[in-house]
Amino acid sequence: MCFFTDVVYHEASFLAVNGDGVVIGVELGDDATATFRRIGKEKVGEEMNEERQKRRRRRRRWPYLASVGEDLCVVMRYMKKVAAGGGYRTIDFDVYFYDPGVEEWEHFPGCLDYTLFVGLGESLAIPAAATGWTPNCIYFSDVDRPPRAGEGDMGMYYFQDGYLEPHFVRHGAFGIWHLPTFT
Repeated sequence: MCFFTDVVYHEASFLAVNGDGVVIGVELGDDATATFRRIGKEKVGEEMNEERQKRRRRRRRWPYLASVGEDLCVVMRYMKKVAAGGGYRTIDFDVYFYDPGVEEWEHFPGCLDYTLFVGLGESLAIPAAATGWTPNCIYFSDVDRPPRAGEGDMGMYYFQDGYLEPHFVRHGAFGIWHLPTFT
């Protein structure tokens, strides 16, 4: 995959991640020029240990970018095909935070005091305590096709125990997050 799956504005730069887990930064100059740079020495998830690599092998993955406080993170979503000609179902998530000091993406066991929202070309991290949302979890929506009635891959993922909870049954349209402005 070489297309971009998500874009975010973080610390005066636009950042994009592609399906292979490569993060690119774009800084716009005053003279209408653009400077491109790769964020991190490797693709996100390249340093997985052998056990995690085996679990992820032959699974579809979909990366998202999010600003979590002052940090930048990539949320990697793993899906498996449910039937021939059918859609995909989410089976797991990984979170990677960028460490600019060593220019590496470090695997992290969740998003701590934040709630993440991810979906088709959209991602958002909000502090859970300020909003009442469940901390250290992800709300996710479909990524690649409008579902038929009664289908869809939407739900919540809890990092603490790896539990996936189906959520938001809908009919024929992509999910989208409508959230108030938090100031």
